[in-house]
Amino acid sequence: MDSQKQNDQINLRELIETLLRGKWIIIGITVLAIVLSVVASFAIQPKLYQAKTVLMASPIDLAGAKKADGDLVEYLTKFPTLTIDTYLQQIVAPEVLQATAEKLDLRGSSGKPINPEGLRGSITVNHVKDTNLLEVSVRRESPQEAAQIADTLASSFIDFITENTQRMGQQAVELIEDRLVTEEANLRDKSDALANYWKENDNIDVLKGTVTALKEELVSTRKNLLLLTRSIESNTNTLVALASLVEPADRIDLEAFWLTLGQDPKTVPTGPQLNLTLDQDALSQALLQVDLARIQTELIQQSSEQAALDQQLARLEDELTQAQIQLTEDEYRFNALNRDMEMAKQAYDAYQQKYKDAMLTAASELGKSSVIITSAAIVPSAAVSPNKPLNLAIGTVLGFML
Repeated sequence: MDSQKQNDQINLRELIETLLRGKWIIIGITVLAIVLSVVASFAIQPKLYQAKTVLMASPIDLAGAKKADGDLVEYLTKFPTLTIDTYLQQIVAPEVLQATAEKLDLRGSSGKPINPEGLRGSITVNHVKDTNLLEVSVRRESPQEAAQIADTLASSFIDFITENTQRMGQQAVELIEDRLVTEEANLRDKSDALANYWKENDNIDVLKGTVTALKEELVSTRKNLLLLTRSIESNTNTLVALASLVEPADRIDLEAFWLTLGQDPKTVPTGPQLNLTLDQDALSQALLQVDLARIQTELIQQSSEQAALDQQLARLEDELTQAQIQLTEDEYRFNALNRDMEMAKQAYDAYQQKYKDAMLTAASELGKSSVIITSAAIVPSAAVSPNKPLNLAIGTVLGFML
């Protein structure tokens, strides 16, 4: 342990002695590094000034609030949505940089016009967190030029957004115009088909009225037939009852009976005017036979009426069935034609609305309303590069390290 401590002390002593022997070399290298950093800061590295312009950008949804529930019209005419991330990329697009360089007639060290790539390296664009603000920073050797580039770049970007939205609107207008011609022709064809249907077929309302009338007549006929059937049943029961009271041997031929009395049957008075003295049983039998004859006659008439009502009922049922079939077929054809026309009309109206929206987009300057300059660039008074204190510190550290 003592031997180890002694060795450490010897090594430390040797290190200190070595540093002392080479102190002038260390001091010289350090001074040289500091001098070089000073020369680099003041003579070699150019001064750079930074100017900053702040933009307030609002996303543009060119599709607007009138959406077509995801239908074909919306799909064909949908505009892209311009977001903040889109702005970050477009603000340094070659077209924007080229327009900025041309407006300011920017030239490089060789005197030639500067290209977009040469200008891009001096521009930084940042999105301020949790805001819709964009910071455009420009570093140039000239403070005035830095401020001019920052402001001109912002205005060129606004013009670029405006022209882009107008161009997209115009493209949509041209697309929709072609579709409108097609949809108008389709709507005309569907309208003509529906009009021809009305010419060739009865009005559906008339058919509905016919069906209603047939139903009412059918109900009335069934009611009359039911009443007649009940009357026939009643008369039949009465006839059976009367027939049971008349003895076949006692049945009287009434016409012969009146003739035997020396009177014309056609002129014989009835009711109270009849003043004959007959045997009471014979008279009762005669009256029963009269009732039997009357009921038989009624039954014959009722049977004929029943047969006629049965035929009428069958005819009405057949007519009602045919009318209902015709109404169903006509309604189906009408609904199909009307549905086709309504769909064609809806598509045409949707394209009409989209056409108006696209025309407004093509004519509007959305870029100027969605992107505004909230803070123009100020000509900087102090350079941001080179950082002299930092360079001196780095030179000193490097000198000691060497």
